[in-house]
Amino acid sequence: MEKKNSIKRAVAEPEIPETDFSKGVRGKYAAAMKKNGYTIRVYRADGSVDEKRVLGESLVSLDPDVQAYFPDSRAVNRALRKLISSEHGTGHKTMRERRRSA
Repeated sequence: MEKKNSIKRAVAEPEIPETDFSKGVRGKYAAAMKKNGYTIRVYRADGSVDEKRVLGESLVSLDPDVQAYFPDSRAVNRALRKLISSEHGTGHKTMRERRRSA
């Protein structure tokens, strides 16, 4: 019996072309992400997706018990405007309310 010499052939890995970053702008989207926040999504092998929302400076997070009373941001703004006007005794009206009364 003869043994065959197995020759392992090297699999040529494709070359990755060089990337030119000379025209890149450092921190181009950093200010927008800091202000508005962003979402991190992790896609798992089993098909599930984990999401984490990172709040920005202009976003506010409501606790779940408070959130149950406010279906959307419009309802929150309306309630806060009423609170502000009652605290300061002003008849503050939004632009929309001014148009309705005119």
